[in-house]
Amino acid sequence: DFESLVSAKPAWDRLVDLAGIDHPFLGHDWILSWWESFGAGRKLNILLVKDGEELVGIAPLMMSRQRMYGIPVRELGFIYNDHTPRFDFIVARDHAAVYEAIWRHLSDRREEWDLLKLCQIDSSSRTLLELPLLAAASGCQVATWGSIESPYLRLEGSFDQYFKSLQPGLRQNLKRRMKRLEERGAVEFECVSAEEQI
Repeated sequence: DFESLVSAKPAWDRLVDLAGIDHPFLGHDWILSWWESFGAGRKLNILLVKDGEELVGIAPLMMSRQRMYGIPVRELGFIYNDHTPRFDFIVARDHAAVYEAIWRHLSDRREEWDLLKLCQIDSSSRTLLELPLLAAASGCQVATWGSIESPYLRLEGSFDQYFKSLQPGLRQNLKRRMKRLEERGAVEFECVSAEEQI
């Protein structure tokens, strides 16, 4: 439930760090903000995977009612929409065992959902290798389709260094767009950086 999600912040963020996730879309703050903004009409279905008392994986899922080819379905899927360009399971270690535990839990509750739809997975994710095999072995119909890559860009160095590395035409285009934005109102930038942990 929502209160449990709120209280999970320390353990959640620790697991994101251990999993080496380098984008903000699986962080607790993003998930919580997303849910408060877009969660109406949906139900949280977050699975915590533990090895003894140690948290080793999180399946951040939600249940919603959708229509597929005109047929109403109970869709179990990631906590995402168009505002979330990347998403996945959060797995710190023992990937195969964690994916198997997640699938076993979902499969055991198969009567609760009609469709498992996992979107915005990065093409290099182990989820694309592990989960389809487990689902197919259980007799489920499985399909994957490509999408555009996430617009999230991790910068090494300053933005000015990155900007200077762009082609001249692209730099000019960005300057024109910035000028148009400034005509509509003040434009502010916030630099967000994370301290590296040793």
